[in-house]
Amino acid sequence: MNELFPLVTVSLLAAMLLISYSGFTNYSVIEACRHYPYLEHRDKSYYRWITCGFVHGSWMHLLLNAFVLYQFGFVVEKMMIMQFGQIPGMMVYLTLYLIILILSCLPTYLKQQNNASYASIGASGLYQEFCLYTFTIFPFLLFLFMAFFLYLPC
Repeated sequence: MNELFPLVTVSLLAAMLLISYSGFTNYSVIEACRHYPYLEHRDKSYYRWITCGFVHGSWMHLLLNAFVLYQFGFVVEKMMIMQFGQIPGMMVYLTLYLIILILSCLPTYLKQQNNASYASIGASGLYQEFCLYTFTIFPFLLFLFMAFFLYLPC
C-alpha cells in the first residue's frame, strides 16, 4: 500500500455516503443527526456537532460536499502524513477534521440556541476551512482557482 494513501479521507467519505443514504431512505436518521441548537442546549445533545457533518439534504448537497472533501481532504491528509508520519499524521488529520467540524457549529449554536425553528445539516463550514488551509499552504492554487472562475462566462 502506498505510504501516503489518504485512508482517513476515504473512511470519512464512506461514512458520509452511508449515513446520508440512510437519511435519504429514513428521515429519522437526519432528525437524529442534524445540528439543532435548541435541542443541543435543552437536552445537552452535543454529539450533533459531529453527526451533522455526515448527513445531507439531497444527493446534490452530498455529492458537492463529497467532491470538496475528496479534493481538499486528500491534500490536507497527505500534508499531515508527510509532516508527522503515517499513523500520527492520520490522527492529527482526523483530530483537526473533528475540531473544525465542532468549531463550525459553535457560532450557530450560540446564536440559535433559543430558536426552536433553526436546524442545519452538512459540513460546508468545515470544507471552507479545509479550502482556506489548502490555499494557505499552496497560494498558487488560489490564483488558479480565482483565474478559472473569473473567466467563466455568465
